Amino acid sequence: MSVRVVARIRPLLEKELGKDVIVRADRVDDAKPLTVVKIPSPKNEAEEFSFAFNSVYDQATSQEDLFTAEGTPLTAADAPYPRPPPTPVVIADSS
Repeated sequence: MSVRVVARIRPLLEKELGKDVIVRADRVDDAKPLTVVKIPSPKNEAEEFSFAFNSVYDQATSQEDLFTAEGTPLTAADAPYPRPPPTPVVIADSS
C-alpha cells in the first residue's frame, strides 16, 4: 500500500472574494492533471513557491467530488481483504 498526498484549495470566504487569489493549482504539463500548488513569495512578488502532490483540487471542487476521486478508490482497494464478521452481542434479559 502506498501513501497518496492530495491538496484541496478551499473556496474563498465571502469576505475574501474582493481580494487577490494567491494560492493556485497548476500542472507540470498541460496534458496532465493538477499536481502542484503555487504560492507567491511574500518577500518577492516575482518568485513563487511550488509544492507537489499526487493530486490537487481547486476551489471549484466539492467535498463530494474529492471523495469520489480519492476516497472511493481507497475503499475499493480494501475489498480484497475481507474483514472477520462482527462478534454477535447477546444481551441477557433480566426479567
